[in-house]
Amino acid sequence: MMLDQLIRIKKKKKIVLISSGLTSAAQALEHALNTPITFGSDYFGIEMIDGVPRYCKKKGVQTHLIKTAVNGGLTGTCYMLFDQSELNRVCDLCLPKDLMVDHSDEAMHSLKIDFLTEIDNLLVSTIISQIDNTWDQRSLIKTPDMYVLSGKEINKHILVDSIGLNSEAQFKATFYAHEIGVSFEFIFLCKGVQAKSYFSIESENNKQIRGVSL
Repeated sequence: MMLDQLIRIKKKKKIVLISSGLTSAAQALEHALNTPITFGSDYFGIEMIDGVPRYCKKKGVQTHLIKTAVNGGLTGTCYMLFDQSELNRVCDLCLPKDLMVDHSDEAMHSLKIDFLTEIDNLLVSTIISQIDNTWDQRSLIKTPDMYVLSGKEINKHILVDSIGLNSEAQFKATFYAHEIGVSFEFIFLCKGVQAKSYFSIESENNKQIRGVSL
């Protein structure tokens, strides 16, 4: 799809495009976890509180942040957020029971992190591939970094990243595994003409009425 074509697409059509990628990601996640997955998204932008983006809604002091840089066709950073109890519930569901017995606590924690990193890679690659397919381009996904921070610290961390990246678009979706009480928060900060066109709302006369930049 060419830039001028995407710019002319109305809000409802853009939601369909974005939702298609999220649906594919939810289906892949459902297959990997063997539990029903739904998702929710505002599609355009991040919730603001007193003029500050609220990237993370997790309240725990030990919230895991998996951060993945993307470049090539798209330039940006993806984040997946989950707290310690969610990490344990997902791994209790998915990892073989004998692993819980045959490994030390430290080794078991490392295995859990490795497993959730694979889940992050699944979400990132599925969502980025959907955007790439729309643009007939190829983006490169880097090796992720892991942080353990409080929700407040994560909001500050992502805000600093956004300023450093000079991000021109931001997007958030949450994937829910209700049967095990888990929600994965997924955030994508990006820049470039593709990002602005993909994650923006255009008026009938083709002038931007609301963007998603910070």
